[in-house]
Amino acid sequence: MLATFAGAVLTGCSAVSDIVAGEVNNAACAVGSGAIEQVASDVTTAIGDIAVDPAASLAALTAAEGALGVAAVGLTAEPAASAIEDAKATLGELVALARDASDGIQVDEKEIAALLKQFSADLSGVC
Repeated sequence: MLATFAGAVLTGCSAVSDIVAGEVNNAACAVGSGAIEQVASDVTTAIGDIAVDPAASLAALTAAEGALGVAAVGLTAEPAASAIEDAKATLGELVALARDASDGIQVDEKEIAALLKQFSADLSGVC
């Protein structure tokens, strides 16, 4: 009987722990979502400038990488954590293209558009 009681107590603690973890993740999403929306906007603007001013585009995308990292600090629960990692990887590819463009290398507009679409899809899975 004592073992049954102890099991019930532990199960209850686990359920409370799950609820608390869920609330912490919800709070992180509420705080981080505004910053993530700003990063998405900044990336879209920077990509729009890649042909006109590739150096400025590179600087803005590099800043967006840092901002995404800061916004993601509290988003450690799944599926947000995986979505953030995917977005970081896609943003890294966009930064590489902007670096190429700033070095005078012609970049493929279709590739840029596909990566921007992927970045948006990645971020949609964050919260």
